[in-house]
Amino acid sequence: MIRILIVDDHTVFAESIAHRLAEEEDIHIMGLAADEVIAEQILEKEVSNIDVALLDIRLSQGEAEGLELAEHIRKNFPQIKVIMLSMHLHGAYIHRMFNSGIGGYLLKNTGIDEVLYAIRCVAAGKRYYSQEIMSTMDEFILSGAPVNPQKIHLTPTESYILEQLAEGLSSREISQKMGNKESTVEVHRRNILAKFGVNKVAKLIKEAIRLGFLSIEK
Repeated sequence: MIRILIVDDHTVFAESIAHRLAEEEDIHIMGLAADEVIAEQILEKEVSNIDVALLDIRLSQGEAEGLELAEHIRKNFPQIKVIMLSMHLHGAYIHRMFNSGIGGYLLKNTGIDEVLYAIRCVAAGKRYYSQEIMSTMDEFILSGAPVNPQKIHLTPTESYILEQLAEGLSSREISQKMGNKESTVEVHRRNILAKFGVNKVAKLIKEAIRLGFLSIEK
């Protein structure tokens, strides 16, 4: 029996995947956590009863919170295997996870059969990084980009605005989507530019892709 903890602040996704995994005879869901605080409470209580933790890389506090939780588990609960989940390919984070000994990395649009295969591989002490994930990591390494993305910390709002800028939206269009004032979006936009050390959106997008904060759709 593989006993699993799921940590994801998207409740619908977490409950959906938990329901599907629970249909498997060899898998049991030990708990769902919406953030790292609840996850750590469950870990302290059920540490001897958890085999694999499925963690979203982007929790409520920011882009790398899930990764920090994963590294906390690796350090303090080494018997628990970790699989990271993400909506995007992040070269810098994949590289960091691989070097940290984290068992696997899956995109959230991965089919359930591959998810199950990854869980069983990692539970057995193996690693599972799909070919697409490994290719992204190889490209990142070859680019010569720094492998320390945590130096740039984006809030969830900043991450969202960065993604919208990459889609070509203006501050006004983003403000309409978010229901915020355009001036508020402009403040976030300036903060993002400053964090990446650039002064133009085109340079921002290029740097964000290079550092793994944005993925290139293929």
